[in-house]
Amino acid sequence: GKKDKRELLEEIYETFGIKNRDDVLNVYIAGSRLFNCNKPNSDYDLKILVKNEYSGPTGAVETEKFDAHVYRLSAFLIKLEKHDFHVMLIYYMANYNKEETPYVEDFILKEEYCLKDMFYPSLRSTWKSTQMESEKNWSKLWRLHKKKQPILNDIELKLKNSNDIDTVNNNYKNSQEYINNLAKLELYEYKLRKCALHSVRSIFLGEQIAKSSHISDFHTQSQFNIPYYFPLLFNLPLSSTNESLDYIQ
Repeated sequence: GKKDKRELLEEIYETFGIKNRDDVLNVYIAGSRLFNCNKPNSDYDLKILVKNEYSGPTGAVETEKFDAHVYRLSAFLIKLEKHDFHVMLIYYMANYNKEETPYVEDFILKEEYCLKDMFYPSLRSTWKSTQMESEKNWSKLWRLHKKKQPILNDIELKLKNSNDIDTVNNNYKNSQEYINNLAKLELYEYKLRKCALHSVRSIFLGEQIAKSSHISDFHTQSQFNIPYYFPLLFNLPLSSTNESLDYIQ
């Protein structure tokens, strides 16, 4: 509701030490909450547009609850002309269709600067930006996968040795090391899914922009079954590999 929005906005001002509220033009909630794939305890991915005279920090600003990106107006408009993927998402949030995506209204906390109908995307530049965003997340995914694999190999080896010894005192499953490694694996799995989902989603969002110059579904692919289509990343059987290739193509 409007009260919840005001309270959240006030918390943002306090958290980032923004004394002059008028310096802040627009505030949007993006990320997993907008895309409808967040956890209850997920942080808030904020996009904040401020006046050029704003003297506070800009760029990426993180706290425990908020993961914000602050743009001065002039820098934002330059990035928009360059078809920066994240800036385009803000623009299309501001130009959402009330019939197709009424839920977007809940993620607009403040909007003093009008972003309506001021950007005409180039098809070539849109696809280039979309491809770069997808590849960035895919590269991050493979780096995470390489870090995860040694932990998984270590667990499998020690479980095998523990079973071979077959004594309670040597049971690896009862050790703190095993518990810690499982927690690490769970974190890597979560990050892998997140990167894969971002990579796939960016392509579908870019397709919407290219086809109709707006985003008709911000929830696209939010229920995409990453392990099913990319089994190798999650050490699953390869039964779905052919289907994954068909889906990507």
